[in-house]
Amino acid sequence: MMTSPSYKEKELLIMRALLRLLSGGMSIAEIKTSDIAQEAGIGKGTLYNYFDTKEDIFARTIIYSIDTQLHAVFEQMNKAQDFKSKCYTVLRIVHEIASNEHSDFHLLLFNLGGKDMKQLTGGDMSFVRRYLSVIRGKVMLLAQTGAAEGLFPPPCDEEYAYSAFAAALMSFVHARCRMDLPTDKALGRAMDNAYTLLLKALS
Repeated sequence: MMTSPSYKEKELLIMRALLRLLSGGMSIAEIKTSDIAQEAGIGKGTLYNYFDTKEDIFARTIIYSIDTQLHAVFEQMNKAQDFKSKCYTVLRIVHEIASNEHSDFHLLLFNLGGKDMKQLTGGDMSFVRRYLSVIRGKVMLLAQTGAAEGLFPPPCDEEYAYSAFAAALMSFVHARCRMDLPTDKALGRAMDNAYTLLLKALS
């Protein structure tokens, strides 16, 4: 079960204001705390009641965005009925994120490099390990679903099973990136190939 950080109303107001500024075309480098406060409709002093620095706003917005995106993915995946549907749901979401240049995740990904993220978080990247641990747990639950359906034997090597899912996902991402204008047919073929690769790896 994923534990979602609790946010105060003003914190959400401020973080969403930052995301709107990024969506409007401003870069991380040019955004000032006064810009964020103005966009949020609050005073600059109020902003500092919830965040220590501009870097603190950026860092916590990154965590908020990842948390929100993962919750959406897991929620949709849980609604799918069987192993194949769950896998295809994840692949469709990956495609949607890649296609939407104004999604929170996309904006942060392309505005921040790994070095910038480490600087913003003061070198504390423990949140990345925490989310990777959550994702790994979800992947293993998904593997158990496939095994229960008789699609492949129960995974006896967790590391191998996790790598198989990661490889299948990356094969889809690579295929998606090579498409100039993704069509339903091309996307369907890429999903089928990724799913087939996964089944073969786990069989």
